[in-house]
Amino acid sequence: MMKRPILIKGTYSAVVFSVVLALIVACTPAETVRAPEPEVDPVKQREAAAALELEKSRQRNDALLRYEQMVIELEQKQREQQAQEAAEKLRKPEVVAAPEPAAVSKPVKPRQAAVKAPPPLPKRKQTYRSGHEISGQNRLYDPDNDSYDLIQKANESLKGFPTNRIGEVDWMVAINEKLVKPRSNVPGTGKPELLDLDIIMKETRGMDYVRFPHLSHTKWLACSNCHDAIFKRKEGAHQIDMNKIFAGKYCGVCHDKVAFSVYICENCHSVPH
Repeated sequence: MMKRPILIKGTYSAVVFSVVLALIVACTPAETVRAPEPEVDPVKQREAAAALELEKSRQRNDALLRYEQMVIELEQKQREQQAQEAAEKLRKPEVVAAPEPAAVSKPVKPRQAAVKAPPPLPKRKQTYRSGHEISGQNRLYDPDNDSYDLIQKANESLKGFPTNRIGEVDWMVAINEKLVKPRSNVPGTGKPELLDLDIIMKETRGMDYVRFPHLSHTKWLACSNCHDAIFKRKEGAHQIDMNKIFAGKYCGVCHDKVAFSVYICENCHSVPH
């Protein structure tokens, strides 16, 4: 009688374990190979942000100097014109004309001189933002944060938005083209309280008058955003000038921060004398 071979218990277990391990490895999908992410140099990004802030500060200082120089030149011209008018008045003798006999004639309606309207400004072709990354657009993000790569950047979220002549997003064109729709309350069920009322500010020296449109502002904001903390609801309650606006007061609370830049003069000074 043949004897059955005797298997060693430890050897049998090792063989079974090897077979199971091989099956597990064969059925496990290979790990997806991810492309290396581009490295972000935080030092260069901070340097770019600092350079952008420095350039913006330089532009603000230049604009303030130009405004002060313009005021000085206008005051000098006014003084010269007043002196010239006073000198001409002294040189010109007063002539007393003898009264003429009244003549009976048919009354003639005085002709009014035709007032020529100023030529319209050339219409600027509307431009739109491309998907290319611009300098300093990500300066508010922290490149050391683990979620930095997950955040949608400005060139992605603002692609196709209208821009003004200095390249900023023109939010009024965007809302008129229905690219954005501001909410009047958190759930989005409220309706905006629109006010179609323009205020013309004429204390602008040689500049065109300023037109303040309530309608454009109430499309974005409730009345309580400005009244009465920033502007009192009374005519002549505030003496607004560019120095105060550059300092971040009155219109400068929003403009050059979240609204269009104060360097686009024609947006406000839009009413000819």
